Amino acid sequence: MSPHIRRRQQGLTLIEIMIGLTLSLFMLAGIVQLFVSSKQTYRSNEGLARAQESGRFALEYLANDIRHAGFKGSCTSKVNNLLNPAGTGYDATLFSLDGAIMGWNNSAGTYSASMVNYAANTDVILLKHAATVSGVTASGNTSANANNINLTSASGIPADTILLVADAQG
Repeated sequence: MSPHIRRRQQGLTLIEIMIGLTLSLFMLAGIVQLFVSSKQTYRSNEGLARAQESGRFALEYLANDIRHAGFKGSCTSKVNNLLNPAGTGYDATLFSLDGAIMGWNNSAGTYSASMVNYAANTDVILLKHAATVSGVTASGNTSANANNINLTSASGIPADTILLVADAQG
């Protein structure tokens, strides 16, 4: 054989393999980086969606009470509060419809002792209103500061319910 005849190359040289592996590693690193960043984006979007869903639920849950804050039925004047919270551990303003919306940042103010399931160091909103018009009426002649008021057909009103008896004058 003549020294000038070239043989056909079979396979790749070591340098070609190393260059191919290096390029493949750079491509693989880019793909992994893309996967990691899309996973982080997914997690942050999912967290944001959960926070928005929780906010919507809370607003929906509170919407009716917030709309009715301060509602006193047909009573347009100051409510004559006949409740006597002395000795009960409750603040007298708790049963007043004045200051219909109150709130505390990181505390329950003076009401923390009287709140059921209050978690310390949490924000509190207090909404006060006469929830619904029950349709019952006072019967007989009752003085404005009577401790007992006779009602017509008080059935269907749960025990220990606080009632606001009102007409257009008070």
